[in-house]
Amino acid sequence: MNPNNTHNSNTNKAWERLHSRLDAEGLIPDGPAPKKNVFKYTIATAAAVIVLISLILNLLTNTNFYKDNSIIKLSNKEEQAISVTTLKDGSTVYMASKTSITFSKKFSKTNRKILLQGDAYFDIKNNQNSPFIVDTPNFTITVLGTSFIVNYDTKGTPAVSVESGKVSITLKTTGEEKTLTAGESTSIKEQRFTINNSQTSNSFFTKTNKLHFKDQILKDVVKVLNKKYSGSSIILSPTAEQRIITATFSGESPDSMAQMICIALGLKYIEQEGTISIYE
Repeated sequence: MNPNNTHNSNTNKAWERLHSRLDAEGLIPDGPAPKKNVFKYTIATAAAVIVLISLILNLLTNTNFYKDNSIIKLSNKEEQAISVTTLKDGSTVYMASKTSITFSKKFSKTNRKILLQGDAYFDIKNNQNSPFIVDTPNFTITVLGTSFIVNYDTKGTPAVSVESGKVSITLKTTGEEKTLTAGESTSIKEQRFTINNSQTSNSFFTKTNKLHFKDQILKDVVKVLNKKYSGSSIILSPTAEQRIITATFSGESPDSMAQMICIALGLKYIEQEGTISIYE
């Protein structure tokens, strides 16, 4: 038997079975039996419908499709740890435990606004045309370029301490405003400003034994390590400053931290007179 005839016979039987199934399901219009090219059109249409249904189901089950991806929320739920995040504008946020920040993936042209719940230390990149705004449940902080601490103590009395630059604080209930400069601080109690002792970044970092860095610039990481760990003096060569690292440090010695960094990034280091230099 001619192989081609056998193939054609099998093909015809397949078309007939498909036609019977489609006809039983009411998918074939009334009238004369369609020719083979109509069968081909029908199966192509059915395939297209199946593909379309698959795409729709995929979109409906994929949470990223309907989720607002323009909003980012970062949280630090670990006890006794600080999570470090560098934002797209170059500003760095250090979140204490039980703290979260929410912000837009792309800041607007007129401001850089984030929502804060908890305690955090901010090191803000200067931009005269786009003030940085920290929105909290009780007040709003507006800055251009500075470093400051927002703290909610165990009694629920929020406080702000400015390490450098200047910030403006506005109470939400009364609209009262207060400006703080470097070395100044204030607490908010019963919707009024009160004077308190200024908290420094050193005291903020001593509250924890662990620092988490995820996809952070090495220059920013080293700056924090030198603040956090007394006796730490790590410097970077210009070619190593912009390297990206994900790491956790928990009370290691400066030498151990340098080793961890070099192993992770394939760098080298040398220690001279208490100073550790990291280079490529």
